[in-house]
Amino acid sequence: VTQPAAMSPLRRRLELIALVARLIDQQPDLAPRTSLYDLTDSLANLMDEIQGEGVSPQTIFDLDVMDDSGHWQRAQSFIRIAHEYLAETSTAPDKEARQRAMVMALAARWEATPPSNPVIVAGSTGSRGTTMLLMEAVARLPQGALVLPGFDFDMPTRAWLDLKDPMISEDHPQYRFVKLLDRLGLARSNVDVWHDAQVPSQPRNALISLSLRPAPVTDAWLVEGPKLRNLGEGLQNVTLLEAPSPRSEALAIAMRLRQAAEDGQKAALISPDRMLTRQVTAALDQWGILPDDSAGTPLHLSPPGRFLRHVAQLFQHRLDAEALLTLLKHPLTHSGVDRGPHVLNTQRLELKIRRDGLPYPDAPGLGAVMQKVVSEIEAQAEVDRWTSWVCDSLTDKTRSDAPALKDWVDAHIALAEALSAGPETAGSGELWQKKAGQEARKCMQKLRDVADYGGAMSAADYAN
Repeated sequence: VTQPAAMSPLRRRLELIALVARLIDQQPDLAPRTSLYDLTDSLANLMDEIQGEGVSPQTIFDLDVMDDSGHWQRAQSFIRIAHEYLAETSTAPDKEARQRAMVMALAARWEATPPSNPVIVAGSTGSRGTTMLLMEAVARLPQGALVLPGFDFDMPTRAWLDLKDPMISEDHPQYRFVKLLDRLGLARSNVDVWHDAQVPSQPRNALISLSLRPAPVTDAWLVEGPKLRNLGEGLQNVTLLEAPSPRSEALAIAMRLRQAAEDGQKAALISPDRMLTRQVTAALDQWGILPDDSAGTPLHLSPPGRFLRHVAQLFQHRLDAEALLTLLKHPLTHSGVDRGPHVLNTQRLELKIRRDGLPYPDAPGLGAVMQKVVSEIEAQAEVDRWTSWVCDSLTDKTRSDAPALKDWVDAHIALAEALSAGPETAGSGELWQKKAGQEARKCMQKLRDVADYGGAMSAADYAN
């Protein structure tokens, strides 16, 4: 099964940015300019959903929506961008469109000539339309099989049938299984347990099954709740902690994980709240415990990510004391060679600023502050050279023009590498080193590769 290569998601977003910006300029009441990238991301996600679910934009336009306030009318002008854009990208499909086309072609080939070997899809709920198509195709093969994760055998038949109404059940974890079986023409009784292992706690499974009923039918708790048996067994080793604040919650979890580590136990924190997991990781760090975080650290919060964001702000805002010290104290600044004198001079500068004040540092101001910091003439000459490097690297970097995105990327990388290397040092210091640095470099290289599609940008737009 062959399909045209998928378009780069970053290139698509850059092209959409220009279209959304033009729409905002034409209809200023649609959204503020600061929401440009949020709107673009929303539009890109909508396009993924449209293509992944096989829905035509025209179907969305034809929806009968009460619109007394005019919101739907404005939304349609926004959605029309997706409609027109998709109509012009048939030769370079998006990733979602390409995957769906490949699955449909594969399903057609299997229908004509089924494979003789077993084909198994395991661990998927079919939450994406394209995945659902693949699962349907596999289930219809002579040797096809689906292994469904977390299938609820404890739910009563009446409750199962209620899940067929997507208006009240689409967010239920079992809804996708209901939809899949309906599309395959199968009943729940056709689903078998694929192993004979005993569940750890049958009473707990029954309790969780009841607690996850869709919100409109939670009155079932009153009827079925008293019928639950062996609740003590089901809640054995389960602790309820009502924390007074997010910080207390994170600290309590971190202390329990620390106890598990000290006792040699395996422990896991499962949470969709990435802020909570980062707070727990920070709390564990003070005890020298590094958890294995399956979600990883977002690139923009890693050391090179933060460094690149701070550098980009130099183009947008006039340099103030906080921004100056933030960059000078960053561990990647002057990381090429001999960082000790840099750290010492930064400390001297910070003490001077805190004592004498320098809210908006410039070259004359920094030169005056760092004069005669030390008594020895030879040492003062080193301080003066360092001060000159700081002035050249960090002051007067704001720009009011709107060059092409490629020019921004090149200027950004050049300044970041020079800051990371240090004065009179070639290379880029430790900026692109280690795993986070390598990922940051790939990210910037991808941006440079598709920068021609970004058009002209202001400093604020580039920093955002």
